[in-house]
Amino acid sequence: MATRYKWFPGHYVLLYNVNLPDQWNDGGLTRHLEQIKDIPNLIGIQKRYTWRFLEATKDSYDFSDIVTDLATCERYGKKLRAFLTIKGFNGGRGAPDYLRPGNAGYEAGFGPGVYNWLQIEQPAGSGNFVPRNEHPALWLNPVRDRLKKLVQRMGQAIDSHPALSVVDLNETSWGPVPAGTAAGDDAVSRQRKMALAYREVHAQAKVSFPTTIFCHFLNFPNNAGFSVINDAESGLPAEMLVTGTAIGGPDNWLDDFGLERPPSVYPPLPGVFWHYKNARGLTAISPSNQPGNYETKSHEDYTNTDENGKPARIVAPDITIEKMYLRCSTAGVTFRGMFKEGLHATHVNWSARTDAVPTATPWVPWNEIRNFFRNKWNTPGPDYQNMTPGVVTAVPAALEDGAPQPPPAPTLRLASDTGQAGDDLYTNSAALAVDGLVAGAVVQYARDVFSGWSATPPTPLPGENTVIARQLLQGIPSEPSNILTFQYDRDAPVLVRATINNDILRIYYRDAVPFADAAGFIPDRSAYSVTIGGAPVVVDGRSVLVVLRAVELNLRTPALAGSEVRVSYSPPTSGTLRFQDAAGNFAPAFTNQAVNNVTGVPAPTKTVAITQIGGVTPGGYTPDGAPLLQGTISGVLANYEEVEVRRVFTQVDPDTGVSTTSYVLAGIADVVGTTWSYRDTDRGDRFFAWAARVRNGELFGPFSETVGVTVDTKPPQVPVLGSGKAVYRVGEAVTIFGGWGAGAGEKIVVYVNGGQYTTANGLQITGRNWTLPLGPQPVGRYNLGAIVTDLAGNTAAVEEPTFFDVVGEPSINELRLALARVRV
Repeated sequence: MATRYKWFPGHYVLLYNVNLPDQWNDGGLTRHLEQIKDIPNLIGIQKRYTWRFLEATKDSYDFSDIVTDLATCERYGKKLRAFLTIKGFNGGRGAPDYLRPGNAGYEAGFGPGVYNWLQIEQPAGSGNFVPRNEHPALWLNPVRDRLKKLVQRMGQAIDSHPALSVVDLNETSWGPVPAGTAAGDDAVSRQRKMALAYREVHAQAKVSFPTTIFCHFLNFPNNAGFSVINDAESGLPAEMLVTGTAIGGPDNWLDDFGLERPPSVYPPLPGVFWHYKNARGLTAISPSNQPGNYETKSHEDYTNTDENGKPARIVAPDITIEKMYLRCSTAGVTFRGMFKEGLHATHVNWSARTDAVPTATPWVPWNEIRNFFRNKWNTPGPDYQNMTPGVVTAVPAALEDGAPQPPPAPTLRLASDTGQAGDDLYTNSAALAVDGLVAGAVVQYARDVFSGWSATPPTPLPGENTVIARQLLQGIPSEPSNILTFQYDRDAPVLVRATINNDILRIYYRDAVPFADAAGFIPDRSAYSVTIGGAPVVVDGRSVLVVLRAVELNLRTPALAGSEVRVSYSPPTSGTLRFQDAAGNFAPAFTNQAVNNVTGVPAPTKTVAITQIGGVTPGGYTPDGAPLLQGTISGVLANYEEVEVRRVFTQVDPDTGVSTTSYVLAGIADVVGTTWSYRDTDRGDRFFAWAARVRNGELFGPFSETVGVTVDTKPPQVPVLGSGKAVYRVGEAVTIFGGWGAGAGEKIVVYVNGGQYTTANGLQITGRNWTLPLGPQPVGRYNLGAIVTDLAGNTAAVEEPTFFDVVGEPSINELRLALARVRV
């Protein structure tokens, strides 16, 4: 039977006040609703409701605060996310008192009921340390069942309310679970039981909230000692995708290894953003922007301390609400190059300083977020809608089935193929046309998938160009279009030289694009006039276009050795009989051009050699996309001799296996004495080969040896790295780990406080992953970096090097500051 299902994607504001750690509410619901009532892109409010207040005594439930808040939100036309807090942070308590021994309602089966980890000084500077964080002992079935019953009764009370958008369960971080005394009751087994308990809670929520999204915030553990929530054995994230439990995250730092870590880097503990990627189309996604996310780009920076051990959070000046918005809601946003698809978020939370009392804490104040959303849009409705907000008549198999899916890949073509054939991809226009666009889509262009996308097509370069396109619909990109490869040429054919040998006159033109076919490019013979020894010669026979970019005229009259030959060209003013190149550029006229008469002159005997290409020895790799060829000549050139450079292409017939070698003129080299050089521009990333020889008109010396290089202009992938922990103690073994592209021939060097590590001194590489076991280290701060170098010498460095600290046997103050650096 179909069920009415509520779906309200968009942005929500979390009411937050640091002065109320127990209940986390500032009482400002109405005040905030007043300020967002006319901002359609702020869907509603997220507010925390703590277990110990919802069930003050065992089996005595009071959801009246939530019901009242739902009614308030409904009056303002906004939605409520009820955030269920079951644990305590910063000295607060989340679970009800009856779970603690000695209180009314306590039962022996509850065991410890709750457990604590880390300490906090209250008040600050007093020297009085109390437990910092508290979590229910969910590995015990009676404790787990109490949470399941809370979810059940909460669903009965509020699920049907039309203003209820989402019910959230706070983050999974449970710190180090204490080991038991019985055999087999160790911390790891308890952690796995905790994960199983959460799975049962999700199943209960699915039944108890049949029309409301239930979301659980996944944490990003930095080491297995603090959580196995992302361990493959727990199966919790995969189970959430099956049940439709929405996946959220407690933090959204712009650049954090713990958030974005993929399984390929550290398989047991992929970051929550990796789960976001897998969740798209299966459940709602809900990243959360927390106060610390406005201050720094990573958790490591947020927990940084100065040389005196004092907290010294680095306030990153380039963090903006705009960047955090893009991080959450648009496709194609990536940090560290790992999460390229973007989050495609559906329900985004924004937390800010909402208390009215000024504070030195550099959180983004509430009014900045409010004004951002107010100023960004002028039309009603959420800025992105994965499904029309409102009530749908059935629970979708995948919550985002109705979302805007990636549009189809467009087709890219030349808008004007000016070549004679009309479809030969030779052009002097290079204007592009994109077919197959979806209404409302935005077109982006790039030279290849490694380049950045832009709404402006890349500027065409002389010679071969490659362009791809894609379309974005509501921020979701299509697959790339076909690869359009075309020859771009705006240079009109210009006379370079004319030579005659006996009765064959060749007129050479300089042009960026070689001629491929004579058809349609034959000029009117009457356009040329020739004199030999001052006497006019009838231009008879056929004018022929050859691969050497020349017009060949068979004069049928031999030119004697030493006789003066001159030629002129007066093209027609219209029509296709004008001499033109493959891109449609017409040759200009020339008059009385002297011709090099090589009749009776012997062919050159001088030899040449190619010694360097792109600054490297032939056979290697060069990062130069316009490699400079350099070489030597066996003697000084004389008369009309010159050095020509040709590109060499070898093709193998797949049927016969016979190879064919062709030589295409690249250009004429610059010669100084017995050395020469030639720069071959616009070479793409692949292997190229060249040969050179001396020529005199139509007379040629022997080719040099064919040599080549592999052109590689693209840097390798940026490596990622991290430490197993942010803080180590003296005597504790330190291990650094990370990932890299591992391209053929690439080398990686890891730096620890300036020390270099490779496979020769401890770096261990397995496929795309690497580890560096350092062993125990002295007290101090250790800066980390990594550089990858490919065969061509291109390098890629870690975007933002990180660090870890080693502390001694700590004093109470040192222990507090060190442990504060560990994310729990």
